[in-house]
Amino acid sequence: MRTVTTCITPTRLNAEALVAPDGRPCECGNEGCWEKYASEASVLSTLAKQKKLFYVTYEKVLNWIYSEDEEVLGTMGQFINYLSIGINNIINIFNPETILACIRLVS
Repeated sequence: MRTVTTCITPTRLNAEALVAPDGRPCECGNEGCWEKYASEASVLSTLAKQKKLFYVTYEKVLNWIYSEDEEVLGTMGQFINYLSIGINNIINIFNPETILACIRLVS
C-alpha cells in the first residue's frame, strides 16, 4: 500500500480544480475554480464586500460567528461546502492515507 499525505490549502493544491461550473472567473482563465470558493483569501474578500469594509481579520470573522451573524454564517457554510467538495475530490483522486487541513478559518 502506498502512503500519500496531502496538505489541503486550496491556493497550493488543486486550486484550479472546478467546483462550480460556470462560476466565478479565475485568473487561470477558467470559471468556478476551487481557489475562488474555498480559499481563506476568497472568504475574507467576500466577507469584506458583504460588510462594506476594505478588509476583514480572522478575529472579526470569529466575532461575527460567535454573535451568530446570519450573513457570515451563510458565507462560512458555503465555504465549508466547497471545501468539502475539494477534499472529497482529493480523496477520490489521490486516495491519501492522511489529510492535513491547513486552514485557519476552520481550526
